[in-house]
Amino acid sequence: MQVCLVSIHPRLLSGQINSLVGLAHALRAHGHQVRLVTAFAEARLLDPDRVYGPEAHAGLLPAKMARVFRIIKRLHHAAAGADVVHLNLPTPAFSFVGDLVQQVLNRPIVVGFEAHLLAGADYCHLPIRQAPTFYLPWLTMNNPLLARLSPFSAARYVVASQLQAEELRSLGAPTDRIAIIPNLIDRQRVAAEAEADLDGVEWPHDGPVLSYIGHFNHVKGVDVLIRAFPRVLQAYPTARLLIAWSGLGPATPIAQAIAASGAGERIQVLGRVPVGAVLRRSSAFVLPYRLTIGQAAYPGLVLEALASGVPLVTSDLPLLRELGEPGEVAELARPEDPEDLARTIVRLLADPSHQAAMVARQRALVRNSFDPDSLVRRYEEVYGQQSLVATYA
Repeated sequence: MQVCLVSIHPRLLSGQINSLVGLAHALRAHGHQVRLVTAFAEARLLDPDRVYGPEAHAGLLPAKMARVFRIIKRLHHAAAGADVVHLNLPTPAFSFVGDLVQQVLNRPIVVGFEAHLLAGADYCHLPIRQAPTFYLPWLTMNNPLLARLSPFSAARYVVASQLQAEELRSLGAPTDRIAIIPNLIDRQRVAAEAEADLDGVEWPHDGPVLSYIGHFNHVKGVDVLIRAFPRVLQAYPTARLLIAWSGLGPATPIAQAIAASGAGERIQVLGRVPVGAVLRRSSAFVLPYRLTIGQAAYPGLVLEALASGVPLVTSDLPLLRELGEPGEVAELARPEDPEDLARTIVRLLADPSHQAAMVARQRALVRNSFDPDSLVRRYEEVYGQQSLVATYA
């Protein structure tokens, strides 16, 4: 089968791009021909070291929209001869792009969405004053009002979670066109990184090591983890916190939070690192999201942690709750609550048998629900249904 995978995402370092690369690798391993249409050269996209290279600048909204139309123009030629075109979009607020591509190509299109929209409760608690440049675009571009303008005319919609499927139904997408297939991660990169050296990093050996990897955007809650860490030190005075920054998001608020914590000597901020190598060495991996807007569904780092088998602490949010009850494959702490986050971390560190059981359940979950071969077969079912359709009305 010839599959054309398309993304309009403006940044090379993103959950959607990682998922796209994981799907491309898995499809090719099953013998399919895959064409990639993105804002980036395919060689750069498939480079295992892409997450450590220079980051593409997303630009302002007009530049982003111009990029979208350039990608659609390229897609018109790249899709020639393809059995199926799978277009990946940020959220259902961008469904109009799928409708447009459907009309331009005059063939069935499978549309996927990286993330979910703002829920009603999110509007009430959105911390716009703390990070207006991050949250205001979500208010203006990624909201249900804009999504409802779409006729949802694409042939099929593929989402990763039940939360997203319910969201699409509420927006008017036909239930019989929605498929739920968890997003793939780039397992080849994670496996290769697990044995990588952490050059220039002196790994602590005198106590438990907590780690965070990712952006410094406000929604990630890195400052919440920093505020929780002194309470962890009360129980584990030799604990260390390693924070690996992707290079995205403002660094100043994080530096200020570290200075205010009084625990700066036990906190180390790194640059981009091999994710698998850090996960393998960590006593616990912490992802303290405030919200899951702006994250891939499911967040790629959550899936990479599960695949790596590391005790995981994240936030008690609807999307993450789908993965299991608190304590099963991850401990879930209340969002934006440093005291509860600290208690959750301490409780996990104090129980080695629970950590071992958690890791065993993580591996079982990955094997049963996130196995690449099984997921590709489900994609093949969706793609096969569409390849039999000569025209779409």
